[in-house]
Amino acid sequence: MTFRVGTEADLLTAASWIAGRRDCELWAGAGVPWPIDPAALPAQVDMKDALCLSLVDGHELLAFGQRLRRSAGRAHLTRVIVRPGARRRGLGRALVGELLASARADGYGRASLNVNRDNPAALALYEGLGFRHAERPVGDPPSPRCRYMELVLAPDAPHDDEDYLRQVTIGEIERPAIVVVDYDPAWPARFAAHEATIRGALGRRALRVEHIGSTAVPGLAAKPIIDVLLVVADSANEGSYLPALEAAGYELRIREPAFHEHRMLRTPARDLHLHVLSAGSPEIERYLLMRDRLRSDASDRALYDQTKRELAARSWPTMQHYADAKGAVVEEIIARARRD
Repeated sequence: MTFRVGTEADLLTAASWIAGRRDCELWAGAGVPWPIDPAALPAQVDMKDALCLSLVDGHELLAFGQRLRRSAGRAHLTRVIVRPGARRRGLGRALVGELLASARADGYGRASLNVNRDNPAALALYEGLGFRHAERPVGDPPSPRCRYMELVLAPDAPHDDEDYLRQVTIGEIERPAIVVVDYDPAWPARFAAHEATIRGALGRRALRVEHIGSTAVPGLAAKPIIDVLLVVADSANEGSYLPALEAAGYELRIREPAFHEHRMLRTPARDLHLHVLSAGSPEIERYLLMRDRLRSDASDRALYDQTKRELAARSWPTMQHYADAKGAVVEEIIARARRD
């Protein structure tokens, strides 16, 4: 038996093991209707954004599972399933162990999952692996039939999102008020001015400069901070772009080696966030899918507007906590964009 990267064919095989509506909800989530539509399923269950893992014996699929990024420091394990005729052989435990090992290797500080409340064997399995019951984060999708559990992956890893932020932030953690305002028609011109500055500083090294985030969507409420996506050949090679951007007036604020080598710079006035990614990073497509969906779909735009205003009215430890709380709605909108 060996592990390999899971495929769409593996996902569909795993889905064929689901026996009914209740099992479908527990395994795939409330957003996947029963009976399962094989053509729609990959987009419905984040296939493109997940790390998928399969346990196989020759050409036979024995177990399947996914690992999602829920926040900067937390990996979420989901849709773990073992072929009915191969259960009670420790294969589920082995698959979960491999998913956890991959999360540790990728620098995550915690792992989380949802467990069927009515399955004592599954609860015992995860407790045996070190998972403990915890309070579900605000931004996670609800799962009424399940218990939410978390595992600290390593003693020296970040234990929560704020620990992770301290590790990747240049300077002190800030706790600004979250202010969401109505759309400002001046935002595109502000982006254009920064685009000219960035391209002037980097020349051909700026492979792509895009206006992203809510200020890039006409009619959408937003924090009055312009978000810009800069694509370079290798964002880990800071020497190839950072000195030129610093000379142009931008300051490095975030360095995330474990998350696609993401870098974030900002202006001294803190009215712009410049996100730097390497060509080929899957995060580039996600940023653009989200922006383009909100530009073109009025219902998703209204949903996101309402979500942002409601969350902004609450108190948050940091701006990142506010951003993470929007995660479930963001994933929902991106999934619809992929499906359509």
